Amino acid sequence: MKRTAFAVLGLILSALPPHRAAAADSFRWNHLLTGEAVADSLRDPHVEWNAQELCFTLAPTHLLSDCMGRTATHPEPLSPEVKLKKVFHLDSRPTSAEALFYVNWDKRPIPMEVTLNGHPIPHVRDPAKMRRGGWDRVTLPGNLLRSGANEIVLGGTGTLFLDTDAPGGNTFKRLTRDGEWRSDTLGNDKNLRGELLLRVRVKGFPREGVVTSEIQDLWELLAEGFPAGPAPILETHTLFLTPKVEVPPRASVVFEARTGAARDGAPEHWSPWRPLEVVRSMPRGHRFFQWRATMRTEDCLVTPRVFGIRLEGETHRLGVNRSAVKVVEPPDQEVAVSSYPFAHADPNHPKMKLLRDRHELAKVVEAGKTDLEKLHLLARWARGRWEGWDDGVYGYSPQWDALEILDWGARKLGHCMCAHYAVVFVQAAAALGYPAREVILDYHCLAEAWSDEYGKWVVVDVGLLPNYPESLLYFENGVPLNALELHRRYLAGTIASVTSSPPPNAPLPEFWNRFGDLYTRFAIPLRNDHLYVPEPQELRHGRDQYRWDGFLWWTDSLDPEYPEFSLQSNRPEDFYWTLNKTLIDLEDTETAGALRVRLSGPIPNLRTFQLKRSEDDAWRDSPAEFDWNLKPGVNRLQARAVNTMGRELPPNALTLEYSP
Repeated sequence: MKRTAFAVLGLILSALPPHRAAAADSFRWNHLLTGEAVADSLRDPHVEWNAQELCFTLAPTHLLSDCMGRTATHPEPLSPEVKLKKVFHLDSRPTSAEALFYVNWDKRPIPMEVTLNGHPIPHVRDPAKMRRGGWDRVTLPGNLLRSGANEIVLGGTGTLFLDTDAPGGNTFKRLTRDGEWRSDTLGNDKNLRGELLLRVRVKGFPREGVVTSEIQDLWELLAEGFPAGPAPILETHTLFLTPKVEVPPRASVVFEARTGAARDGAPEHWSPWRPLEVVRSMPRGHRFFQWRATMRTEDCLVTPRVFGIRLEGETHRLGVNRSAVKVVEPPDQEVAVSSYPFAHADPNHPKMKLLRDRHELAKVVEAGKTDLEKLHLLARWARGRWEGWDDGVYGYSPQWDALEILDWGARKLGHCMCAHYAVVFVQAAAALGYPAREVILDYHCLAEAWSDEYGKWVVVDVGLLPNYPESLLYFENGVPLNALELHRRYLAGTIASVTSSPPPNAPLPEFWNRFGDLYTRFAIPLRNDHLYVPEPQELRHGRDQYRWDGFLWWTDSLDPEYPEFSLQSNRPEDFYWTLNKTLIDLEDTETAGALRVRLSGPIPNLRTFQLKRSEDDAWRDSPAEFDWNLKPGVNRLQARAVNTMGRELPPNALTLEYSP
């Protein structure tokens, strides 16, 4: 859901004592930010928003993982003699935990020998508990766990897997019943180091988590009661920030804040993060602020609670135009912001240019009249480059490199499937200046692309089936859907009403009965520059069960159904942030008839901003900050961004009246 920066709650203004000469321009204020005003704050995977108590807490579970799972090509067969040991550390003893060990496709109900700190735990693999993933699991009772080092020993039957990219140090192997435990005898040839793909989901609060507010405009808080005009130049010479928290014994919360002169959050416009007790004023021109809270616990059964923050201050308004200017039509400033940075590919990188030029991508999309039509044409082009899902000559599964995939797929050299169609589309779209990313579903991979036309991310199912050379878009009431919307419709049992373009190869109820459960779970990578930054990334993605611990997974609960991954979020904005919107901030000046304009926005690969001052005016390049000289009467300003591929992005606009 898109939201403005915050909701206005409990604003109290009071006039200053009459002896102050600047009383007309100064005021004291008191504002409490809690509840829905802070609910959309950014947070890491170790923080949860408690909608019942209206506060942030540490997440109810956390994952211990010492390897990313880039490789899993080295099997480790178990036997009554050959056993593996994994050591993991706990800061304090939880109620219980769950050991998760990667077995790939083997879901046979076989028994295993499992001991925890010397205590045997009976275990027979249960495919139902594994759900649709490749991770076996066993419950570790809390009474057998301990603070400090814990040891799991596995033997008997079955095969586990080693990640040799990990440095090793927690995984040991014993070759005979009475042999020594060693970390350098792993693998079939007994000469490898690495880590066993075994992770532990702890049923207890993590040691630390951080919640960070979105960037907030102080004037939006203070503007209530004042005429609708541009923000004044603010100088807050007294500021008190008081956290609203509950901190039990063995827990702590550290609050920090920073202030800035621009909405973009760029370090050159902002102060450094400082403890609250140090932030006692905001310099002239600083009207934006942000707070963050680091929650810590020494006991995994105890969490602090962060409800929000109270701001109190005394602010001086400067500027000479506030009584003469009335904002009639404000700009659209609503944005969704992710807690996680995303690395967007540079379309002018040499390999991106090679992809664009070699395959004449501009010609592929030139018949499209809208961005969604162009993206659909590009997806159909990607799907038509080869027919996948067979091993080809060599059985090699290419990495996420569109140039390699297009070469190997067309020549039938390797195994190129749904993930590779999605990768080719994503990198081709990025090469043309369209933001896109892969989306990993349950046994499927597709893409999402940002649509300026609809102002949202939309699913592009590039390659769904063998021998079905179509790419699908999914709609409800004429609006394209994203993966989270399809996930929720699947869970609600309403996905059968979703239509597609073009129509699917079966009646809708039959189609969704077959493919709806693909949306049981989904994840995204946090970058789309794999064409020229190949690592870090897992090998053979899609050929094996999912194991890579670098994707961000959607979860309906932070006690997740698929607990084997570290990065999990139930905050929609972490997946569906806003792009390509130009934000327009106005501020008064000390020159009559002139306002300061600052342009910013979440715009990948920005080349320039452009302005249009009337409907008859042409678009002209503009700096991000400039003074707008007003004429008496109605003044209108439109602003947009142009990216480095020359794409002209959607305009934003404002209208005001100037009465000098």
